Amino acid sequence: MEYVEDTGLVVSVSEDKATVQLDHKSKEDCGSCCACSAHGGGPPSLDVPRGDLKEGDRVSVRIPRVNMYLSMALVFGLPLVLFLAGMAIGRQLEGDEPVGNMAALGGILGIIVAFLIAWLVNRAIMQRAAPEARRIGTEGSH
Repeated sequence: MEYVEDTGLVVSVSEDKATVQLDHKSKEDCGSCCACSAHGGGPPSLDVPRGDLKEGDRVSVRIPRVNMYLSMALVFGLPLVLFLAGMAIGRQLEGDEPVGNMAALGGILGIIVAFLIAWLVNRAIMQRAAPEARRIGTEGSH
C-alpha cells in the first residue's frame, strides 16, 4: 500500500486517539487521503492512534493513499447496479407489472445492501492500513 507523508500538530487527545491538524505541505498528493475533503475546506485534520502522543506534540503522519477508483465504484457504481438488480427481481416477483411496490422495495433493499457492502469494505481497508503518527518534537521546538 502506498502512503502520503505530512507533518502536523496534535490538537486534542482522548483515551485511544489523537487528532492531528496537518501542515498540508505536500500539494502533489492532495486529495489522495480524503483528510481535507472530510472537513469541508477547513484545516485538514485526522485521527490517529494515540500511543504516547500529547496535545501540542509535532508529529510526522503517514496516511494510507486511497484508491480513488475503488471508492467511486463502491459509492456510485455498486448502489446503482444493486438498485437496478433489486428492481428487476421485484418486478419478476410481481409478474412483470410496469413498476409496482415489490420493484420499488427491491430497489431500496438493493441500495441498502450496496451501502452496507461499501461500509464493510471501508472498515476492512481502514483496519488494515490506519494512519500512523510519530512524534518529532513539541510545539515551540521547530
